[in-house]
Amino acid sequence: MRRCKLIQMLLSLAVMVTLLTGTAQAALLDFGPIVPEVVGSTPPNLRTGFPAWFRDTNRVPLQLCLEEVPGCLFAAVDRPNLLQPLAFPNIPDELFYYSATAVIGDQLLFAGVEMNFFDNGDGTYQQIGFTRVRIRIDSNIAGRYTVTTPWKQYFFNVDQATITANAGRKVINATEDIGLGPDGVFAGALAGTIGPYVYSQGAPFVTATGSYLGDSAFRTVLGSTFPDPGNPGQMANIFRIEGPPGFTTVSTNQFAITGKLYLDPIPTPLTVDRATYALNANGMQIDTFATTQAFSNQTVGGSAIPGQFALSNVPSALQITGTGITMKDLETNSPVDGKFFATGITLPAPETTPASITFTNTADTPDTVKTVPLVDEVVIDSAIYNPLTKILSITAASLDEVAPPVLQAFMPGMILPLGTISGGLLAIEFPFTDTSVPKTYNIPPLSVKVTSSKGGSATVPVSITTANTSAPLSISVPTSSVTGSYNISWAASTTPGSTYILQEATSPDFLQNLVETVGATSPVAYTGKASGTYYYRVKAQAAGFFDSGWTSGVNGCVVAVPANSVSLIPRVTSPQLINSSIIFDALVVGGDAGPYEYRFRYRSAVAGTPYIIAQDYSTETTFTWNTAALGLPAGTYNIVVDVRHVGSTNFEAQNILYYTLNTIVVPATSVSLVPRVSSPQPVNTSIIFDALAAGGDAGPYQYQFRYRIAVAGVAYTMGQPYSASTSYTWDTAALALPAGTYNMLVETRHVGGKLETQKLITFTLTP
Repeated sequence: MRRCKLIQMLLSLAVMVTLLTGTAQAALLDFGPIVPEVVGSTPPNLRTGFPAWFRDTNRVPLQLCLEEVPGCLFAAVDRPNLLQPLAFPNIPDELFYYSATAVIGDQLLFAGVEMNFFDNGDGTYQQIGFTRVRIRIDSNIAGRYTVTTPWKQYFFNVDQATITANAGRKVINATEDIGLGPDGVFAGALAGTIGPYVYSQGAPFVTATGSYLGDSAFRTVLGSTFPDPGNPGQMANIFRIEGPPGFTTVSTNQFAITGKLYLDPIPTPLTVDRATYALNANGMQIDTFATTQAFSNQTVGGSAIPGQFALSNVPSALQITGTGITMKDLETNSPVDGKFFATGITLPAPETTPASITFTNTADTPDTVKTVPLVDEVVIDSAIYNPLTKILSITAASLDEVAPPVLQAFMPGMILPLGTISGGLLAIEFPFTDTSVPKTYNIPPLSVKVTSSKGGSATVPVSITTANTSAPLSISVPTSSVTGSYNISWAASTTPGSTYILQEATSPDFLQNLVETVGATSPVAYTGKASGTYYYRVKAQAAGFFDSGWTSGVNGCVVAVPANSVSLIPRVTSPQLINSSIIFDALVVGGDAGPYEYRFRYRSAVAGTPYIIAQDYSTETTFTWNTAALGLPAGTYNIVVDVRHVGSTNFEAQNILYYTLNTIVVPATSVSLVPRVSSPQPVNTSIIFDALAAGGDAGPYQYQFRYRIAVAGVAYTMGQPYSASTSYTWDTAALALPAGTYNMLVETRHVGGKLETQKLITFTLTP
């Protein structure tokens, strides 16, 4: 039965196209999100696979009406199995977000935002949404009829043959269904005639089950934005029928309205256009772009329809956060622009790349939050097809230079990749066969997409040129040279008569210290190069042709043996008081004789806090951390030293240590020292002494215990050096102490500080 209803609905649409004309003034604004269907779900959480709401241009949202109450148009008695409760998929064929009905005698106007549901009978279902306007008119007079509704005028020509055939009944019987689309596609309804919603005077109608635009009773309606052609200056909050001579014009402003308001906050749409990173040994840069609406979802509020849903015009404001990333406001061109947010963030090179970035519209109520993966930035330098050689050449790279990912190229329509990019280049010869189908491609694609194993991607159009696009087959760059003497060589181009351009730089992006040799011949010998890392790339040229793509030696050549590690030692141990000056010494371990240069940085040891360069690269191996001049508060800090060869652009080794600064302390004024057994005691006894500092602040304190035979001039022996322990066990047997009277001394200080107070007592050992 449900399948027959679908066919009837589509037939009525075909009739409507031949009968109806007119121009609508407004439509619906948006809808969603889709509530996933859940088999067995029941009210109030019935999950049917339809949108959560449909909103008109006044931003009034209506939800699917699922109750048999005034204000809802819901045919619960129409569900397939009346013996079973309302539960998905035992739901009616027709469900409504909105309906408006006007009746003048036998004349009818019905308008609705309607959902149809079809059970395919095989465990699958179809959800279809559309807007419907239905007009039925009885008349015995032939001629032209004009029907005015709150959204549009319709025009009909009725001939005498139609009147005779229908005996004057339903001579106009037309249905306009707009938005019918494939299963689960509801956007077509937005282009329907209905919108904005007209509502009953006195709305909203609030009951125990919700708030409604009407109560199904016929009442005066408001809210039309369609100017009434028959009453200048007024809106068409009416159903009016005008006909040929002899037909009496009839009209009404009484409509039965149904529609349940959706009152939960609706988030402002937020689209993340990009969240990518670039990473090298010096650090990470993160770039993000997002799009949202100019104004947040904050509304005027109150109870007036439709004013309560009007925006209060609070501009959207975006922030981002992520693992190791301090919360940052995104920028926009204007405080109320809201459409294009972007930011650049730089961080020290992390041990682990943040997996995701969270975007928050903090102006929304509640906050609108969207978390997306953070992926590497992929750059496609060129994608060129040469119809003479039938070769498609792609040059691309990931900006993750610490652990370069696998890059693969794809063209539209193919599941398998064209190939893997190696050394920044991939050359594909056509015809090309996709073995998974199989299918042979004789011509190049319009565009190519390069994807990274770390999630990044980029797409560019393919350029067509008869230029020489066959780059050199390979370039050979040694990974290191201790003497600074080495050769750079490359394979010959496949184009006869090619000459070559060789470039050298100190950065892999070839932006720093670029040296270009035009007409270079392989191999090129270098001698006596200074310490540093050098990168090389080469491309071919031929007379009458454009250049080929670049072929790079990806890893570069490191001149001299890099440092294996670097030590970092403070001259006074942590902790120290604030306002102290602490000297740190650094020294290269491993590597060659240099010369090296050192950079010292510090930061608060809180995740996400950026480093501050305290002493930039120089040959100085010591660093004085003047915490007073820097105004540093108490806390724990990371101190880091980076080392590299002089003239290099990247550090070769680094060391990080923690160092604590304490606030000014109140020293202890006394310390107690009490044995747990009274003096005297026999020799070969273990006696425990307890100490406790007093008169100062809460510490923490350290205690040191020493003893000696109570004879003037005899030196003290260390019993227990400074520690946090407040007790000391004097094992006279292990110490083989003879009988006699002894001095026992305890000394106390703040952790890492100087002696503040001490206590001396005597204790006698008997034979």
